[in-house]
Amino acid sequence: MRIRTQFVITMLLFGAVLAAVAASAVVTSRMVESAREQGNLADSVAQGASELSYLANDYLIHREDRQLNRWQARFDTFSGAVARLEEKNPAQQGLVRSIRANTTRLEDVFKSIVAAIGSDSPGPGGTLDPVALSVSWSRIAVQSQALVSDASRLSNVQENQVSQLQTTNDTIIIILIVVLLAYFLINYLLTQRRALSGLARLQSGAAAIGTGNLDYRIEVKGNDEIGDLSRAFNRMTGDLKLVTASKAELEREIDERKKAEEATEAHRQLLDTTFRNVPVQVNLMGSDLRIMLVNPAYQAIAPGKEMIGKNLDELWPETRQQFVELCRRVLATGEPYHAVDEFNMVASYPGGPPEPRYFTWSLYRVDLPKGGRGILNVAWETTERKKAVEALRASEQRWVTTLSSIGDAVIATDTKGLITFLNPVAERLTGWSYGEAVGKPVLEVFNIVNEDSRETLENPVSKVLQTGLVTGLANHTVLVRRDGSIVPIDDSGAPIKDQAGQIAGAVLVFRDISERRSAEERVRTYERLATIGQLSGGVAHELKNPLASIDSAAYLLERTLAGNEATGRYLARIRNGVENCTRTIDALLAITRSQDMILKKIEMKSLLAEFISDNIPPGVQVVKNFPAEDVFIEADERQLRIAIRNIITNAVQAMRGNGTLTLGVRTVDDTVEASFGDTGHGISPENLRKVFEPLFTTKAKGLGMGLTITRLIVERQHGAITLDSRPGSGTTFILKFPALPARSEDYGEDTPG
Repeated sequence: MRIRTQFVITMLLFGAVLAAVAASAVVTSRMVESAREQGNLADSVAQGASELSYLANDYLIHREDRQLNRWQARFDTFSGAVARLEEKNPAQQGLVRSIRANTTRLEDVFKSIVAAIGSDSPGPGGTLDPVALSVSWSRIAVQSQALVSDASRLSNVQENQVSQLQTTNDTIIIILIVVLLAYFLINYLLTQRRALSGLARLQSGAAAIGTGNLDYRIEVKGNDEIGDLSRAFNRMTGDLKLVTASKAELEREIDERKKAEEATEAHRQLLDTTFRNVPVQVNLMGSDLRIMLVNPAYQAIAPGKEMIGKNLDELWPETRQQFVELCRRVLATGEPYHAVDEFNMVASYPGGPPEPRYFTWSLYRVDLPKGGRGILNVAWETTERKKAVEALRASEQRWVTTLSSIGDAVIATDTKGLITFLNPVAERLTGWSYGEAVGKPVLEVFNIVNEDSRETLENPVSKVLQTGLVTGLANHTVLVRRDGSIVPIDDSGAPIKDQAGQIAGAVLVFRDISERRSAEERVRTYERLATIGQLSGGVAHELKNPLASIDSAAYLLERTLAGNEATGRYLARIRNGVENCTRTIDALLAITRSQDMILKKIEMKSLLAEFISDNIPPGVQVVKNFPAEDVFIEADERQLRIAIRNIITNAVQAMRGNGTLTLGVRTVDDTVEASFGDTGHGISPENLRKVFEPLFTTKAKGLGMGLTITRLIVERQHGAITLDSRPGSGTTFILKFPALPARSEDYGEDTPG
């Protein structure tokens, strides 16, 4: 067993013995306290029995209720004390039971006496029969004496028990102490014997080793600390034998050490040469921030100044306090500090005026050779580089500002086709912000397809990077924006070359030609309408007269056959068709002849509500997205009705009389938008550009003039019309007009256009 383990076991055993003694003392103390409490109760019972005897005699003499109440109250207290008596052994059990029985008999005797007095007593002040009085006293005295005797015996029993418990407790403590002392003595003797014999072996072994006998080994007996120390001596002897085994080995070690010192000296000289000739400024400061060592490059910052031993504030009064605090922080924490192109001082170049000079520098905490710590400052001047970078940045900012200000969209890429720049116009056209687009492949942001076939086209950037030549886009090219919408564009790509003439990237310049294309389409439309207008006068005359005759005949038939409901419906349908044809002819004449419009204030929600009630077949469900407030525009109501009727008619026909028509009105900034969305079959991409052209139609019936007339009406009233359609997803037309305030006091009802 190890000495330490033996010590731990001894301490644990000592603690256990102490715990046992303490527990025994506590238990015995509680038992003694309980026995004393029972003894006190026994004394209280004896005293109570005497007092009850006295009170009973007093009552027999005076026979008053006051004496009776006093006896009863004292008996209640006496009974409580008797009830608390405990029976812990046979002797106590017999006495306690006798006391409780005598208590009951005493109560019965007293009650019988009280009852006898109550029936025979002559009353207060009278006299009882002396014989009866003597018998009553005797009975009470007998019970009281029995109680006093039993209580006294019980008190003696409790006192004997207390004495026995104290004696037992003292005996246990003495036995435990004796055992503990014996254990400590035996343990001490065993430990001393082991330690002394082990130390004797170590002493003799050390003497043998001291004489030079490195083969001597100390005998190890046991796995205790003495055994560990013996094994350590043996290992030390073996190591010492290996170290001193050969003189040649020692000489070799000395030679190697000498070579190492020479190499260290050569390395030091190399470092010193490097330190003196490196173009980087280096200085070493002590913990007080006084310069201890500088190299020639650092001395060249301020030629002629003595630097060694000087504080930074003495050399550079303009040195900022922040630099001093940085040095102290590095000294305190040991964390290096690095700064790039940071203003450091105002100094003169040889032969020049003072000017700000910038350095890239680092601070390191180092251990000084003679103790203590210092700061190593390594710096190299970057003033000229900073000037060049600032000039380059200014130049870059100028061309970025220029490209950001022009009206065309510009995207620049690197040689991998990754975007490096795009201006605000390019952001607007592509739907990508600068931060989102930079670093992405140009094909992801600049996605171009054929307008008619929607086939993906070759991106000009790839062609420019491959050929190094300027290239342009084919006709009918559209840009697919980030949200999926398309924009017709013209563009060209050109290479970006570096100073060596090598391709460093590509630049795309493109523009939105939607307005130009719309203008061209409007010119073509007006040219066609001019041709149509030349024929419209004669055609209108030839059509309006027969239509008038048909309308009159239908009216007369309707009057004549007023009782035939079915015929009346057919005649009404004829008259409605004639009316629609007449409106179309009038609208065509009005547009082609450039008649003046009668502008008035119109509330859009009310106008659309009329069409819902009059022009929607039963199979079409109408959904209204109207605002709560009224929305006003300025327009020619008659022509606007024609435009809206054409759009709703097209929507109903596209849904073939079954579907959902969604009508919406909203105000966006200063513009009122009226939308008409259907759930029809939609418009194919190749027909999407032609829907507003005159005489274009995909229906078996119709002239293809409805949407042409609608756009002309809207544009003549300073509005615009757009549509969004995808095959199978329906079509949405949006009319946009300048908004009018809800209340306009100075606005006339009718204003000629």
